[in-house]
Amino acid sequence: MRTYAEELLQALRAWQTHTVDLGPLHVGSPRTARFQVIGIGGCSAHGHGGLRRTQVEYIQMPGPRQYTTGEVVSVIQRLGVNKAHASQAALLERIRAGQGPSTLLRENGNGWAAPTSWSKGYAQALFLLAIQLGDPEADCCLSLIR
Repeated sequence: MRTYAEELLQALRAWQTHTVDLGPLHVGSPRTARFQVIGIGGCSAHGHGGLRRTQVEYIQMPGPRQYTTGEVVSVIQRLGVNKAHASQAALLERIRAGQGPSTLLRENGNGWAAPTSWSKGYAQALFLLAIQLGDPEADCCLSLIR
């Protein structure tokens, strides 16, 4: 549980991303009233559309799948709007800005860094983020830390 919280902390602090090129995106003309298939690898039968490269930026985080940077930012913002989770969102924003803790663990790796309540508060915020991103392991960790 503590190791997982530390992995989440370091991933959010580092904000290391990689971009994946999904290929061409065919975009149909907004003037056409007929249904047309538009999407990755699709095309407009009317010939009025354009062609753009589609790229997605992913953040390197632990979890069951890859998360786009937009997903992570969106979840943090949604948590900030929710009064019950606003304080956790503020902690997550501090981490993203490089103002949070450098680690949640003691130097020897056994136990939470002092002050323990402070480290656990950051861990709860990180687990809440992971839960909102769909990570079932984080749900179990959050219930254990409370």
